[in-house]
Amino acid sequence: IKKTENGNKITFTDLAGNTTELMLKEKDRKRSLSAELVSLSYNGKLADVTKNRFGFAWVYDKKGILKSLTQHILSKKDFALFSFFDGKNTRMMNWERGIKPEINTYKGLKLINIKSNQGKLI
Repeated sequence: IKKTENGNKITFTDLAGNTTELMLKEKDRKRSLSAELVSLSYNGKLADVTKNRFGFAWVYDKKGILKSLTQHILSKKDFALFSFFDGKNTRMMNWERGIKPEINTYKGLKLINIKSNQGKLI
């Protein structure tokens, strides 16, 4: 997969030539920022992300070492996932409608993965 960045637009192109484009609302993404996904498209077709919120905030020290990372994904109806990395461990909370929230702590950095299939989040 090839990744290209142009300001707040990130484009991924797979081997077959399909493109996934992310538009972010952000500030200074290289060092310290809060970013939010505002649109997602697949081969030029916009996906509906209005029912979901994705956010990330991170801080690097002067040596370029990641000191903290906060991630969240919220679905207005079904689920929420929060993650906080403190430089050593990651604490994650997963909530699904009708199920007791689950909280786990992991050594090291764990990232939230978002998957899509032809522009639809899966």
